[in-house]
Amino acid sequence: MARKGNPISVRKYQEIFLEIKIYIVLISISLALMKLGIPI
Repeated sequence: MARKGNPISVRKYQEIFLEIKIYIVLISISLALMKLGIPI
């Protein structure tokens, strides 16, 4: 964790984490809509 890596790899990891967060938000929204009974 404290080890310093290449800035390029760090940037890629940040992009991957951002994509994962977006996917989690989209999945949670779709699950909430399904619970409300709204078809997607």
